[in-house]
Amino acid sequence: MEKRYPKISIVIPSYNQGSFIEETILSIINQKYPNLELIIIDGLSTDNTLDIIKKYNGSINYFISESDNGQSHALNKGFQIASGEICAYLNSDDIYIGNILWEIAEKYLKDKFKWIYTDVLFGNSIKNSKYFERRISSFEEFCAIQTIAQQGVFWENNSLKKPWFDENLLYVMDHKFFIELYKNFGKPIYLNTTGAFFRIHEDSKTSKFENILFNERKKIGLKYADISEN
Repeated sequence: MEKRYPKISIVIPSYNQGSFIEETILSIINQKYPNLELIIIDGLSTDNTLDIIKKYNGSINYFISESDNGQSHALNKGFQIASGEICAYLNSDDIYIGNILWEIAEKYLKDKFKWIYTDVLFGNSIKNSKYFERRISSFEEFCAIQTIAQQGVFWENNSLKKPWFDENLLYVMDHKFFIELYKNFGKPIYLNTTGAFFRIHEDSKTSKFENILFNERKKIGLKYADISEN
């Protein structure tokens, strides 16, 4: 009997990353995972992004390009459509490594995890990269600082009620969502493999808006730390 692999829904929020998005798409579709749902939500890009996306139309399950209210809004639109058993998102300047979708699926078939994370590289290129420091010692620490990289996180679609991402946050919506997963299901499972590469470049949000990112993280960290104390 042929093995049935769980459907994996990947959302790519996209805006003016024409220099990188082709590599992002290829890192997903070149794995040839047999039960993939690829969703791209573009914020009305004005560079060559749309031309690149059209090249891979046959491998994309859903694509829309329209103005939105930022990344959180784009993610919520994408995941409202997502029908896979497992979900994740990949920014349009990051890539998956190797056959991570296959590895995640095998782990899900074995353990039926609620959420899981892998190691992630970061830098301006894979050749010039290092590992994102990962550790989870306590819920309180996780509230204060995101100690796992979003690019390596996958979760079960029916885990929490949608919409998942706070549209009032511009940069740490993933951290807040992961805190909710932790609060409801405990620590994520760790899969000992390198699953993704997080690209740092002059136009990446992490580079340009570090001060805003810090203030948002402080705000949600204090909120959830206060909840944990009570």
